[in-house]
Formats: sequence, structure tokens, C-alpha cells
Amino acid sequence: MEEKVTVLAKRKTTAFLFDYLMDQKVIFTISPRPMINDEFEIDVQIGNIKQAIALGMFLKENKYEVFGLGEFNKVKTVTNGNGSNKKSDSKEDLTSKIAEESAPLLNF
Repeated sequence: MEEKVTVLAKRKTTAFLFDYLMDQKVIFTISPRPMINDEFEIDVQIGNIKQAIALGMFLKENKYEVFGLGEFNKVKTVTNGNGSNKKSDSKEDLTSKIAEESAPLLNF
């Protein structure tokens, strides 16, 4: 399983990324981005799942931009607007029920 991932890095952060990739013995190639002098594309070859997980954690922690994941791009969570309204309505219902139940106790 050889997967290739492209990491976008600025000149300031390339040394930190290089140190990590060399320490982990990961195969990578680098090329400057066209039309942008300060950014580089680093193609990283991932050989196994442990290497992929470790690299992913490192890149996320240090806020690098990653391309080339294909179908595994960022997963978007969809929240249903009606579900949140129902939850708030049920909270209001509970408080109104408690108020109704305690109201007769206050009347003498």
C-alpha cells in the first residue's frame, strides 16, 4: 500500500517538517509552488497504516494543509436544525411541567 499525500508548507515551517520526516524515515520529494515564492509542495509516500496515523497526527497538530487524500477529505457533519429545536422545546416542556406541578403547592 503506497499512498502519496501532498503537504503544503511555507518556507518558515519546512525545516520542522523535514526534521520529522527524516526522523521517521519517510520518503518525500519537494517542489516549489508555481507563482508563489514562499510555499512548497512536499509529496510524502506513506508505506503502512502506523506511518499514516503518525503523520496525520503530526500534520494536524502543526496545522499543515494536506492534499491528495481522495475520498478521505474532511468529513462534514450535518446537523438537523429541527432536531436542535426539538431538544430546546423538550427542555421548555420539562420546565413548564415542573412549574405547573409546583404551583399548586404554593397556593394555600
